[in-house]
Amino acid sequence: MRVIVNISSDIAAVATGWRASAIHIEDRSEVSLAEVLKEIILIDGFSMFDLIAEGEKLKGGWVLYVNGNPITGESVISGMIKDNSQIHINNNKKKRNVNISFE
Repeated sequence: MRVIVNISSDIAAVATGWRASAIHIEDRSEVSLAEVLKEIILIDGFSMFDLIAEGEKLKGGWVLYVNGNPITGESVISGMIKDNSQIHINNNKKKRNVNISFE
């Protein structure tokens, strides 16, 4: 199966090295969202699942959309998705400019 992944979050884009990609999972017509996130390997060798999820829930600030629908609820990661689905990954945390001075 094929899933199209679009990354809006700068954090996730830097971690993967890309903004959009097709993820292929052989011999399946349906997989859990967690399985897809585990297939997205980051530059440091960890997975997107490690970056944005904890157990069955998304970590604070992370937002996922599957085929345009927001993914919410207690067990968002276990939801099943079908072939040719599109996932959008975003982070709602606002960027902050931090000024540090040593006097």
